[in-house]
Amino acid sequence: MSASSEIKKELYSRIKEEVSVKQALAEDSELKSLDLAMGRFYKRKWSLTSESLLNKRIIQSELVFWGDFHGVRQFQRSVLRWLELLKPFADGNFVLALECLPSSCQKWVDLFVARQISESEFLNQVKWKKSWGFPWEHYQPLFHLAQIYKFKICALNQPGLKTKMLSREAWALKQIKKIKTQNSKAKIWVLYGEFHLLPQRFQKIFKSFQALYIFQNSDVLYFKNKTQRGLGSSRVMKLNESNFCLQSVAPWIKWQSYLYFLDTHENNEVEEGLDVSEHVAALASTLAQEFDWRLNKNEIHTFSSDDSALWQKLKTTEPIFEKFVQEGISFVVKDFGWSYLSRLTANEVGSLAFMIVWFQNVKFMGWPAPQKKWDLKNWQHLLWVLSFCYFGSKVLNPHRKTPELSEIHRMSKSSQQPFERQAARIVIHYLLQQNMSRFENVFESTPSDRIRFQALLWLAGLTGERIFQAYVDKKINLTTLKGFLTKNPSNPHFHEVLKSLDEVLT
Repeated sequence: MSASSEIKKELYSRIKEEVSVKQALAEDSELKSLDLAMGRFYKRKWSLTSESLLNKRIIQSELVFWGDFHGVRQFQRSVLRWLELLKPFADGNFVLALECLPSSCQKWVDLFVARQISESEFLNQVKWKKSWGFPWEHYQPLFHLAQIYKFKICALNQPGLKTKMLSREAWALKQIKKIKTQNSKAKIWVLYGEFHLLPQRFQKIFKSFQALYIFQNSDVLYFKNKTQRGLGSSRVMKLNESNFCLQSVAPWIKWQSYLYFLDTHENNEVEEGLDVSEHVAALASTLAQEFDWRLNKNEIHTFSSDDSALWQKLKTTEPIFEKFVQEGISFVVKDFGWSYLSRLTANEVGSLAFMIVWFQNVKFMGWPAPQKKWDLKNWQHLLWVLSFCYFGSKVLNPHRKTPELSEIHRMSKSSQQPFERQAARIVIHYLLQQNMSRFENVFESTPSDRIRFQALLWLAGLTGERIFQAYVDKKINLTTLKGFLTKNPSNPHFHEVLKSLDEVLT
């Protein structure tokens, strides 16, 4: 195992231990037994297969179960991705069945999907926080897609907060049979807790349906199969014609995301603001090991938007930092020794952690000098910082994704959001000018900061992806990488550095 892999394995073990401690009081004997059974299930003979085969099996199956890990967004995003890719709802006979809502709430689900009630009224009527408790933001895109394409969402769970797992499974069977009775041609996708889907439990119940089961993100399969440590694209594992496992997120990122959920939930219950400094310091420590850099954890003091102290601190800094807060950009204020985290996600924490380590080790690194109007050099300075921070988060999470250039081209022509169309056009114009060695301030083509910063973030993602790919392919070794990281974006001849990096990445 490489030094980098050892570092990631240590991070994984530490995070799992933290999660275990937090769950110790809540974990019951049934869940412990199911966890062991799941481990045995993944130790069977799985093999790497193709995404095209999985697509074919999904298309062939009338009933598809997707394993859900409720507190981790990537599990719900995978279902969304396949919905958008395969469009099973095209013939009008599609139903998405969700465990996250009790069937007693079906009336409100139908009204919300039909856009007859608002999102806030829907969440209030179904008592989302009390009846489910996991982040609504994880599931909201699925409902949004149903509103656009007008397919049905079925509330699958058994009413009542303290029902047993076997009882809930029997209830789900009843609801699925009901759907089939009402429409024999119905194609049903079910997003359900992965523990339910084990062969000795759920698969026996649904044997007559010849259902397809898609598990997600097994730690055992990740560490067991070297193919899982690739460049970040999804990997598909196959046990047999009925059981697949989609690997789309590294184990340490999965559990880190779940740990963030547990901490946020815990702090909401006691009505305290969440101290994010420890989470940032933990990933900063891993990155410092990865890049052989020093780290002073005592200098890490991170605030989030719900921390009242943040707004007092912003009064003593340059106006640009308040703008960063408004635009959802994390940052380090070196002169005052604190940092800001815009969102508590593994990717955002990873980006900020890299920025902290970088700024600690390269003393002159910082932000563009304040002025009333930014020229192109200011934007390139900011792009330089955010691109490498994206790269740093990608080292931690190889599966992180940003819109590809083809997707940005599509958005520039047909996005339903005007600000997305304009931001995409700025990205394309900037890249065209870069290819032609022309340097005009394309960011000034709009007075909207929202559009400018969205374009900037997309450009940073595209550049960060290229840096990561070059690093993995060994086009850039650690010495060369750190050489670029010590270049000063404020230097009058910095355009030569940009040209040099582009040549390395090409």
